[in-house]
Amino acid sequence: MQAQVKLVLVALAAERFHNAFGRWPENLKTLTPQFLDSVPIDLFSGASLHYRLLNNGCVIYSVGSDGHDDEGREAPARKKSTDTNSYDITFTIQG
Repeated sequence: MQAQVKLVLVALAAERFHNAFGRWPENLKTLTPQFLDSVPIDLFSGASLHYRLLNNGCVIYSVGSDGHDDEGREAPARKKSTDTNSYDITFTIQG
């Protein structure tokens, strides 16, 4: 839950950046210090939260409890018991 709260806070900062400049930030460091005091730490990796630009938005993510960076791959709404893929904890903004 703490990871999700951090993702939401960063997503809000990214949205504010987008509203101010008409584009998504290139990276999370771009959000400091105007929109964030500092880039939050991923509770699972000990490094900064991760970020990836999309065609029409961005995804902010944590590697999750498995510690594996899946480049922001979001788990499906209904994960099948046979699904052996690894997923990250994500917050995606589109628009």
